[in-house]
This record gives sequence, C-alpha cells and structure tokens, in this order.
Amino acid sequence: MKTGNNHVHAYRGYYTAVITALITLWGCSKKSPTLAPLAPQDTPWTWTEIHSGGLEPWALDVDPKNGSVIYVASSLDSGGIWKSTDGGGSFTKVWAEGAWDVTVDPNNRNVVYLARNGVLRSRDGGGTWSRLNNLNAWYVQPDRFDSSYIFAGGYRSTDYGATWQIMNPSYEITDLVQSRLNPNLLYLARTMSGGVGIVFQSTDRGVTWLPLNAYGSFDRLSIDPLDDQRLYIITSHWSSEDSLRRTSDGGTTWEAFPVGQNTRYYGVAPVVVDTRLGLGQVLYAGGQGVHRSFDYGKTWRTIGLEGVCVKDIEVDPTAPTNTTVLYVTAPCWGNPGYCDRVYRGAPGN
Repeated sequence: MKTGNNHVHAYRGYYTAVITALITLWGCSKKSPTLAPLAPQDTPWTWTEIHSGGLEPWALDVDPKNGSVIYVASSLDSGGIWKSTDGGGSFTKVWAEGAWDVTVDPNNRNVVYLARNGVLRSRDGGGTWSRLNNLNAWYVQPDRFDSSYIFAGGYRSTDYGATWQIMNPSYEITDLVQSRLNPNLLYLARTMSGGVGIVFQSTDRGVTWLPLNAYGSFDRLSIDPLDDQRLYIITSHWSSEDSLRRTSDGGTTWEAFPVGQNTRYYGVAPVVVDTRLGLGQVLYAGGQGVHRSFDYGKTWRTIGLEGVCVKDIEVDPTAPTNTTVLYVTAPCWGNPGYCDRVYRGAPGN
C-alpha cells in the first residue's frame, strides 16, 4: 500500500467489529474500540494523505465559509502552522513555531488564533501574527457571538485580547466549548492533581463556574450544536477507563458507553458532531482509526485508518449535505508507516 503524499488509501469491503492491527510505536491501544458491523448499504471510505514528514500534526481547523482553507498546527517547537487553500492539495508554512491549537474565528474567517506558549492572532489569514499574551494554553476559543471575548487556557479576555482575566477554576483547563444557542453558556474540562478531570459549567460567559456531576480522567469536551444540554467526554489517554460519557440534561446525569479496551490514546481526539443534515446524532471520533456513530454515541463503527492514532478531526462545514469530508491529524504515536500525517477522508472512491 502506497503511503506517499497524495496517494489514495482506499479501504474497501466491510470492516469487522474488532480492529486487529497492533500498534508498534508507543502504542495507540492494544485492542480496538467496540464497533457495530457496517450495514450493507454503507459506502466504504477513501482516505488520502495530504501532508506528511516532520510535522507531528496536532490540531487543525477548517475555514467555516470555505472548506478548501485548512490550518494545521504542529506540536514540534519548530514545526509551525501550515495553511492550505486548495483542500489539502498543497500547504504553505505561515508561522515558524508549533502550537497545541489553531482556531479560525467563527465571526471573521481572516482572523486565526494559535495557542501554546502564549496566544497569537493573525488578522490576515496567517500572513502576519501578533502576540496577545505569554500564558501557557492547550486551547484557544474565540467567542462564537462576540469576537471581543476570547478564552485560552485558564484565562479569558473581553477586549479582543488586550487584557486577560484569570478564570476560576484555572488549573490545567484542557478544553472549553460554548453553546451555539446561548452565548452565556460555557462548559470546560479541567484536570486536577492526580489526573482527575471535572467538567464545569458557566452561565455568565465565564465569570463564575459550577462543577458538574462528571468525574474521570479526560481532556476533550464536545457539545451538540443543536442541543446545548447534550455533552460528550471521552476518557483520556492516561486513563484505564474505556467509555464515552454523554449527558442530555446539562451535566446532571451521565450515561457511559463502552468504546473499547485499553484504548490508551482513544480519548485524545474529540467527538465531532455533524449537524449539516439538521440532526445531531451523527458523531465522529478518533483514537485508533476513525469511527462513526449514528445513535448519539451508543454504538460505533470504523470508517478507516485502522492502526493510525488520530489526534484531531474536523468536518468540512461547506461540503454538500449528501456527502461528508473529514480532515484528521495523525501524530507519531502509532504505526510508524502511517503516522506524522494529515489525511482527508470521504465516502466512495
């Protein structure tokens, strides 16, 4: 099987419920997620390698108005931020240093943020950058309703990044999501001492926070864009737990669904909710391969890249509703023949 740039990896036939590939470098997991068999009418997916070599891709984001524009953040110190304007056909390095996160402002597609040893912003699509602070941050999240609000690490700004206020709780905030229905409703994932995580809720845009009834070891958090009472968390790569947790009442109660055994890195990738059909039950998740659920996370099936440790996933929001285009990052945690790459996936040949 060819793995060079722009070679297509076509996964045909029907995938079994158990992925048997063993990971040889660091180990994504020893066993695969528990997946339902593919229905006969399911179309096999084709995966195309669109970037590789010396990148260690960590996070990515897709322009909300133009799915051909993609930003990829490398976790390496000199790995940089890479930009494609042709759907991954080619990439240009637009920033020299690596980052943990890269995010396009949902209110202004020319504004891009990156976070790692500080938060930086570009107002011209990555052409030039200015530093907003020197605070360590795993994520950066501009407000979906008002770009003067920015959230990064344990801090928030209400004046476009000119000043920053510490949020409480502030320690090791690994992810934050905002309701698309209520600008004041936020949720964050916080890691405490010993690696224990807690989900917090704010109803005043981050001024005060209330801990919810969700404890475990996790670092990624997802929210249903159509129902801000429905959240998803997946146990993190340091955890021995193997479950996706879902709440449908804003965190009062949680349900747990198994997603595999000893899936060490499965929880690093977030759950992505695809709402382009006006429904919220279609989910995608990474880990060892890429997986899809049609029932709000109760059951999962593989759609490809078995044996590849998938760190981040984005759905092209501009793709026609009769198809799906996914972009995923694969750092060097798993099969060395397929790591250190960015992939594009879509149903069909």
